[in-house]
Amino acid sequence: MSRRSLVSPALYLVTALVALVNAPASLALDATTAIYFALLPGSVPRA
Repeated sequence: MSRRSLVSPALYLVTALVALVNAPASLALDATTAIYFALLPGSVPRA
């Protein structure tokens, strides 16, 4: 299991907790987190 697999649930938990206080901030954090994981090296399999 990679470190990315261990960290991502914690990040999404934080954004869920932020959603209880501020929905737009939570959406921004979700988008930022998704983009971060999409752009990490190794996120696209090599041919």
